[in-house]
Amino acid sequence: MNGWFTKYDLLYRGSRDGPTSNIFHEKCDEKGPTLVLYKNDIGNIFGGYSSISWKNNGGTKSAKGSFIFTLTNIFNIKPTKFSDKNTNKNVHHVPEYGPSFGEHKSDISIFDNYLEKDSETRFPEQYNDTTGKGKSIFTGNKNNFKIKEIEVFKLS
Repeated sequence: MNGWFTKYDLLYRGSRDGPTSNIFHEKCDEKGPTLVLYKNDIGNIFGGYSSISWKNNGGTKSAKGSFIFTLTNIFNIKPTKFSDKNTNKNVHHVPEYGPSFGEHKSDISIFDNYLEKDSETRFPEQYNDTTGKGKSIFTGNKNNFKIKEIEVFKLS
């Protein structure tokens, strides 16, 4: 993130607003830079920063300065930021997806109605892994995982 943001406004909370991609896009599209937090079924907390607004117009977008991160994980690795590999495939904007980072089915993919469907990771695809743990840093060594909560904050 370039500079310091002085205000964080909660745009979307899955448990409050609903776990569908339609609701996510309704609440978060065209709102500017956002910070996304995920909590999965094994208690890991991780997320991402998108430097551009979310949109449901399809495709993977370049979002210079975007990154993903781990806050808590099963390895007790300290909070770690993972920068992009300069591939111009930072954030995934598709109507059927919630807030997703990387290319289609890439680093963090949140599918519609995430409480009933597994989400997916193939990290590190578009983002650099500095821990050597790969996808297991988020999921405990599997591609698919259950999301329990998502929060999206507008940064200003």
